[in-house]
Amino acid sequence: MTTFTAYVDGSYSPEKHLAAAAWVILQDDEPIHQGKELVLEELSSRNITGELQAAIKVIDYCEAKGIQDITIFHDLEGTGYWARGEWKRKKPVTQAFYSRVQDSTVRINFQWIQGHSGHFWNETVDQMARKLLE
Repeated sequence: MTTFTAYVDGSYSPEKHLAAAAWVILQDDEPIHQGKELVLEELSSRNITGELQAAIKVIDYCEAKGIQDITIFHDLEGTGYWARGEWKRKKPVTQAFYSRVQDSTVRINFQWIQGHSGHFWNETVDQMARKLLE
């Protein structure tokens, strides 16, 4: 059975007042897609904006490619809670994220992992987001 997983991360530069999103998608543990981008909206949420945008990019890719199930690994604790509606969504960025997840045709399992703990793909997306802000 084919399994799809993704790793997402966000970063923020207070000096540049910019957020960045980075993601990698794996099929059976092999990378099939990755990306990174600057995020200019809702910067008051800093790295949260980047991490949620990265998850949205993963969802967009899955829908475009017909991927029906994916586990998204994230190191921002709130990502899964906001996606499942377990935390209040007080800001527009978390409200929009919740709506996007709920409207998706993809079955998504959000899985928190400890950040900066040496996990290869989590460290990879962390570095991708940080480099984009250099």
